[in-house]
Amino acid sequence: MKVGISLSNRFSILEIFRGIVGKRGWDYLERRHKLRTKCRIEASLFYGTGLMGAEIRDVSVSGVQVVCRGRVPRGAEVEIRGLKLYHQAEFHTVRCVVRWSRKDPQGCVVGLEFLDPFEEVAQSWLAWELKANNIKVILARQRRRAVRVECLLPARLITARKQLQARVLNLSPYGALVQSQGRLLETSEKVAVCFGPIGHLNKLMLKGWVANVHVSGAPTYGVEFVELEGQELAELKRYLDFFREDAA
Repeated sequence: MKVGISLSNRFSILEIFRGIVGKRGWDYLERRHKLRTKCRIEASLFYGTGLMGAEIRDVSVSGVQVVCRGRVPRGAEVEIRGLKLYHQAEFHTVRCVVRWSRKDPQGCVVGLEFLDPFEEVAQSWLAWELKANNIKVILARQRRRAVRVECLLPARLITARKQLQARVLNLSPYGALVQSQGRLLETSEKVAVCFGPIGHLNKLMLKGWVANVHVSGAPTYGVEFVELEGQELAELKRYLDFFREDAA
């Protein structure tokens, strides 16, 4: 099935970064690309007290990317409902949580993670809709969306209240694993990771939020980046190339 250029393609970090890579080096997004299946499925998104029109743009074993006609915040619990009634389906509502949300001229683009077990999703209207459109989901899981490069990079972890001395342990187009001393940060807390310059690599300050916290030994945080622009992504790729080649 041929799919035109979608709103999610035009605005996603994935596509910007892939454009930077082109034919000029390592594609750090390759692992995620293999696990997602493009599609265009009309649906309804139930949030709060009302329904809004939506279109599913890609699907994986763990969730979907959706363009919806209204705004939905990160962390909200929603339901995806189909427009067709499949009598073979046991579940006609799929429960999800919004993992990320981005503004769009038609509303917003959201990344939804399934709250229901995939075994239940496989018996829902969504599975029958995919089957009707001859779309196969790659039944494989991975812990990370993209290739991560190991490093030991001096950095600062900047919060609304203070700056913490830190070091970046690994790095990807989507985020970093950062270890620091001092006050323990909370999940969902907004931060910025600042590192460099190193040699020919420029100083970078990348905004993000704390996705997870590990407290074995020195506090270590999984930081997910947000609001990255094209130039920031180009500079980030230079860091990824540098540490990948250094480890080779």
